[in-house]
Amino acid sequence: MTNHESASRLEATPYVTSALCGLAAVLVISQAALVWAYADLHHDTPAPFVSFLPLVLLLAVPAALGLAAAPWTERVAPTRTTIAVMVLTGIAMRIVAFGSGPLLEDDHYRYLWDGALVAHGFDPYLRAPLDVARSGDLSGPLARLAAEGRTVLERINFPELRSIYPGTSQALFALAHALMPWRLDGLRLVAGVCDAVTLILLVHVLKRMGRSTLWAAFYWVNPLMVLTLGNQAHIDVALPPLVLGALLAAQAQRAVLSGLLLGLAVGVKIWPILLVPLVARLLGANARRVGLAAASFALVTAVVLGPLLISTLRAGSGLTVYAGSWANNNASYAWAAWAVREGPLAWPGGEVVLRMALGLVVGSVAIWQARRPVTDTADILWRALIITATLFYLSPTQFPWYAAWFLPFAAVLANRPLLLASVLLPVYYLFFPLAAVDRMDAFTFGVASLHAVPVLAWLAWRRARGRREVFG
Repeated sequence: MTNHESASRLEATPYVTSALCGLAAVLVISQAALVWAYADLHHDTPAPFVSFLPLVLLLAVPAALGLAAAPWTERVAPTRTTIAVMVLTGIAMRIVAFGSGPLLEDDHYRYLWDGALVAHGFDPYLRAPLDVARSGDLSGPLARLAAEGRTVLERINFPELRSIYPGTSQALFALAHALMPWRLDGLRLVAGVCDAVTLILLVHVLKRMGRSTLWAAFYWVNPLMVLTLGNQAHIDVALPPLVLGALLAAQAQRAVLSGLLLGLAVGVKIWPILLVPLVARLLGANARRVGLAAASFALVTAVVLGPLLISTLRAGSGLTVYAGSWANNNASYAWAAWAVREGPLAWPGGEVVLRMALGLVVGSVAIWQARRPVTDTADILWRALIITATLFYLSPTQFPWYAAWFLPFAAVLANRPLLLASVLLPVYYLFFPLAAVDRMDAFTFGVASLHAVPVLAWLAWRRARGRREVFG
C-alpha cells in the first residue's frame, strides 16, 4: 500500500467509523427483530405471503447497505476500535438467537436425533427415524433414547429416509448433544465456535494479502449467514474453517494436515472432494508430500464417509434420494429438468443425464483450476471461489445456507457480484407462503430465479468488459 493510500485511510477513519457503528446497530437490531417478530414462525406454520415480506427485507436491506458500503471498506483503518466493532457486532447478532426457536427451518431435528444416537453409541445410518418411532419391539437404551427424544423424533423431516450426513457432521451433532442434550442452542454453540474459527482464518488471510481485515465482516456480520448458520444452525457452518484450513496448510506445504482437514471437510458435505486437484497443485511436484496428503486424506475420508456410502446400498438412503432427485430454489435447473423430463427434449432418464452433465461440468472446472502453478494466496482463494461458486450456481439445490460454500472467498476477494447473493438469496423464504397455497410452480419456475439472475448477469458483464482482476 502506498503512503498516499495510508493517509487517505487515516483521514477517512473518524467519519467512516461512525458510519460503521451505525451499520453495526442496524445489523444487530435487524437480527433481533427477526427473532422477536418471527419467533413463532416455524416450518409448518401457515402464514400469508405478505407476512414474509418484512422477513425478506430484514435480511436483504442490511446486507444491501453493507454491500453499498463496500467501496469504503479499504478506507476504514483496521484499528482496535473498528475491529472490535466488527467482532462484537457479529457476536451480538448470534447471541440474540439463543433461547429462541429456529426461524422456519427444521433440519436441526435431524441433527439433534443423529447427535443423540452417536453420543449414545448407535449407528445413525442403521434405522430411519420413522422406523424407530413406529417400532414396537425396541428395548433397552435405544427405546429409552426414543422415548426421551420423542418430541424431536416426531418432527424430523423426511423421517422415512436414513441420515444423509457424513461422519464429521455426526461428530459435531454428538458434541452438541453432549453440551446441551436435545437443544438447538447446543448446535448454536458448536456453530458459533466454527464461525469464530472462520473469522480468525479470514483475518489471517487478509493480513497475509495486505488487505483491510474488515473485509471479513462480509462473512462474519452477514445477516444471511448469521441467520442460516447461527439461528438455524445448519451444519454447512463447519465447512469454511476446514476448507480454508486445508488450503492454507497445503500452501504452507503441511501435507498431512492439509489432507486431514480436507478429509474432515468431506465429512461435513461431500463436495469438498472437488478441491483435491487444487490441493495437489499447491503441494507441487514433491511426490512425498503429495503422497502423504493423499494418504491422510484417504484415511480420514474412509472413516468419515465410508459408513454413509455403505448405507446407500440399502433402500431408504437419504443420500441416494438427494443425489438422484432433490431440487429447490434453482429456476434454471427446474426449467431444464422439465424440458428433459416432460417437455420438448423429454426422454427416459433425461434428468439423470442432466445431473450427471452438471456434475461433469463442475468436476471439469475443478480440474481446470489446478492446471497451472499457483502464484500467491489471492490466486489460491480466487480459484477456490471459482470452483465453489460454480458448484453452487449449477447445483439443482440452492438453499441460502449453501452460500457458505463461496461467501468466505468472495468476502476476502471483495467480489461484489457474488457478495450480492447475500442480498438476493432471502427471496428463498417466499417458498413457504407460496407452498402453503399450492403455488409451488410460481416459486420453482419464477421466484427462484430472482436470486441468481442478477448475480450471474453482473459476473457476465464484468467478464465481457475484461474484468479479470481478483479484487473488487
